[in-house]
Amino acid sequence: MKITILGAGRKGLRLAKILATEKNDITIIDINEKKTDIAMSRIDCLAYLGDGISLKDLSEAGIEGSDAFISVTGNDQINLIASAMAKDEFKIPNTLSIVKHLSLLGYKKNKEKSLLGINHIVNPNDELASHIYTEISQGVFKNTISFQNSKLLLYTITIDNDSPYNDMAIKDFQKTFKQNFIIATILRNNTSIVPSGNTKIKNNDFISIVTKPGDSNKILSTIGIKKSKTKKIVIVGANQITEALLYKISQKNRSKIIVIDKNPTACNTFSHNFPEILVVNGNITDEEIFKECNLFTSDLLLSITDKDELNIIVASYAKQVGIPYSMALIKSNNNYLRMAKHLNIDDVISTQKVAVDSLMRHLHGDNVKNIHSLFDGQMQAIEYKIPTNCKIIDKKLKDINMKNKGIIAGIINENGSTIIPDGDYTIKKHDLLIIIVSQKDINSVLGEIQ
Repeated sequence: MKITILGAGRKGLRLAKILATEKNDITIIDINEKKTDIAMSRIDCLAYLGDGISLKDLSEAGIEGSDAFISVTGNDQINLIASAMAKDEFKIPNTLSIVKHLSLLGYKKNKEKSLLGINHIVNPNDELASHIYTEISQGVFKNTISFQNSKLLLYTITIDNDSPYNDMAIKDFQKTFKQNFIIATILRNNTSIVPSGNTKIKNNDFISIVTKPGDSNKILSTIGIKKSKTKKIVIVGANQITEALLYKISQKNRSKIIVIDKNPTACNTFSHNFPEILVVNGNITDEEIFKECNLFTSDLLLSITDKDELNIIVASYAKQVGIPYSMALIKSNNNYLRMAKHLNIDDVISTQKVAVDSLMRHLHGDNVKNIHSLFDGQMQAIEYKIPTNCKIIDKKLKDINMKNKGIIAGIINENGSTIIPDGDYTIKKHDLLIIIVSQKDINSVLGEIQ
């Protein structure tokens, strides 16, 4: 596809890098020359210095003929105006826009009519809230992916030096468990592998397992990993993400939540909107708050303030003082994602990753219901709805040539039943497939099954 991206910030660069890996034709537009230079030096793309709401600049950047226009600047109004111009003036068939403050524009998420003709509007705060809610509902665990259209889960676990599974072939690893699961991919020496049954598990491998919730508990406990759901939750940060998250939680369960923020106005607002929760006005770095509010008895501390450093420090401290689980939000500096692995934090959530995953879902067509990044974008987990004219209908999995580039790790049939398939499973109409595929091979794999 020919894709134009407005905004060469962190989201724009991450999105461009992923799309360029898929061999798409990418142009990035930004008014900041330093950012366009960085884009050109790091990514296989064209970068144009220009204003995204100037018809002249958009035209000179070569927006005509684009299959998609994606606006991801830090300004909601610019994103909306630019996407509307791309749709109306340049007839771009697929326009997408990041908008953080939908309420200010009188826009409702479930509104049938699109806003300004824009095809898809992604609200990062709502996407983050949905992501966090799913994590909490399924049980906090590092590197977990929950598939919205099924009960399947993907866990990524580390094989350490003392593991009894070192040098064990995957087919033998699977025989040691009575549960049904698939090892979908392996990250070894920072390179992703789509394994076969004969692939051997090695020390320091990150292996991704797709399974059902009930089976996952047994598998993880056998490996020596405990996972449990959380009840008493502390949320640090009274902001829009917290608000969206609280609305997703039932009123009964909200009564076990404490929200802490040093802004008295924000605390008053939350106290009024959510009278069933305890709202504390104070600084989380003050140890007295932990004592006065008895936070040590909490199951989970979730730090989602606007400050990355604070989130990392608070989440790490929570684990040190005995809170079983902690999660931290990263909004600006994704380097903290790597650091967090050594700080005992259970899950670090990247706003960039969540927002870009949502945009990617819309870019790949109506049959792609969801898409999730693995191993910093090297692999993708795709929820793919089989179209009625799909050429693999009535074929067995073992007869579908994935060219060692991907694997069908799970299936949800028309009745909603969840299946971990073997090679003899026959694809049926209306099946939804969980496909694990390397980023660079998405188009060829989807082309093989469409």
